[in-house]
Amino acid sequence: MLFRSRRDEAASAFATALAINPAQDAGRAEYVRLLASMGRVGEAVTAFEPLKAAARSDLALAAVGQLLEAAAAIESSGTSASLEAELREALTLSDSPGDRLRLAQWLLLAERWQEAMDELLVIIGRDRSFKDDAARKAMLAAFELCADADLVRTYRRRLSAGLH
Repeated sequence: MLFRSRRDEAASAFATALAINPAQDAGRAEYVRLLASMGRVGEAVTAFEPLKAAARSDLALAAVGQLLEAAAAIESSGTSASLEAELREALTLSDSPGDRLRLAQWLLLAERWQEAMDELLVIIGRDRSFKDDAARKAMLAAFELCADADLVRTYRRRLSAGLH
């Protein structure tokens, strides 16, 4: 409960700061990430709107846009305290790239970078063009969002090897 309260307080502080100075792109991007991680996808979409144009040329903002797409996809899957278990069970039954992508998106939202990138590499290895190259795009977003440089370096090599 305390963790939820602090996240709500942080979201409120971001909203206040952006009301005072709406041109804070970096702060807005963090606000969008926070809202998405809290499951407040509608608010995150609205908050991301002023960043859309800049996201076309800014990799960090584009990565936040990818994370927001992941949040929207997960939200459309339905919410449940056991969503990860449901996603993993669906994957064992069908092993479809769609189920694997939803699991990877959930893992990205949970900032479980290595697990998410592992799932994305499986999709890329089996069907790179699945959903208009969605797994590769999500992988590039993970590279931008993950703070672990060693992990990113390792998975950049693995992605490169998988694409060639």
